[in-house]
Amino acid sequence: MARILRSDEIQPFELFRESKAKGLALPTTGLGLESSRVCAREGSAGLYLLRLCLGIREIAQRWGADYVIAKTEPHLLPIYRQFGFKVMAQPFISDFFGDNRTVHPIVYQWHHSAPEKAAEMEDVLVY
Repeated sequence: MARILRSDEIQPFELFRESKAKGLALPTTGLGLESSRVCAREGSAGLYLLRLCLGIREIAQRWGADYVIAKTEPHLLPIYRQFGFKVMAQPFISDFFGDNRTVHPIVYQWHHSAPEKAAEMEDVLVY
């Protein structure tokens, strides 16, 4: 499960509220998404990340989003990279975890050939 925020509804994104994050910059001025509060069953993160990425892609296409940002722990970074995410700044200790976890801020950008008309707002169930 993940929470998806839109840049035209929420400012600043949660990632930009991190006190130790340095050098963050959004990739474009277009519609952005932030994926946060991701939960997955222990030991199956790769499969759930694939499902999550497919769900985010579907939402992004519906809404005409240009990019999605997120933060991830070091052990999941190689999986996100396989899906096309790039690191957008230096790793930092997150304020949102009580155990001083290091996280990497990541971004994925879509390259739309033509803007799609945004569908009505609706939930997308990824299972």
